[in-house]
Amino acid sequence: MININNYDKVEPILYGGDYERLKLGYQECIIRNSYIQKTKSGRDALVLELDINSGEQKDYYKKMYDNNTKTDKTWGCKYLQMYDEEKQIQFFKGLMTSIEKSNYGYKFNGDEKSLIGKLVAGEFILEEYVGQDGATKTRTRFDRPRSIGEHKEVKPKVRLLNGKYVDYQDYENNKPTTNETSQQVTEIDPADLPF
Repeated sequence: MININNYDKVEPILYGGDYERLKLGYQECIIRNSYIQKTKSGRDALVLELDINSGEQKDYYKKMYDNNTKTDKTWGCKYLQMYDEEKQIQFFKGLMTSIEKSNYGYKFNGDEKSLIGKLVAGEFILEEYVGQDGATKTRTRFDRPRSIGEHKEVKPKVRLLNGKYVDYQDYENNKPTTNETSQQVTEIDPADLPF
């Protein structure tokens, strides 16, 4: 029997209760923090901690952070950009160009802290990933930085495990239901059983 003190006096927290999901597609953001971090592979990356800067979901990630009671809480929207290989340098310069175009008179001088408080836009997408339980899951993430005002009419997308992008509505319409999801079944030889 489970015996919990004050069970009748505690307010329940229901999953999916008042949680507001971030809208996918084009969003204007503000850079709340910027720093250099080593990746797991030992490479340097610029990390931007972003928040929604306009519209009905303004300060979305700040509210989420402030309402998190965990002691080890982290910022909910981080964008990493490598800059140690030629192709990555081109993407890095594209990111800086988008930030410069979004902030009149600003010119990136190599100081990552100068990016704090600057504006940038981008797409928020769903991204598939494989969870610890082996199931394919999705998470919301910032993708494809761009200048403020550029491509506001972006259709929401999903990035599949294979790296391809598909339209969000097509993804939702064609995703298997729980009854159609295939499960891996392990064959057990009765001779291997301990009884």
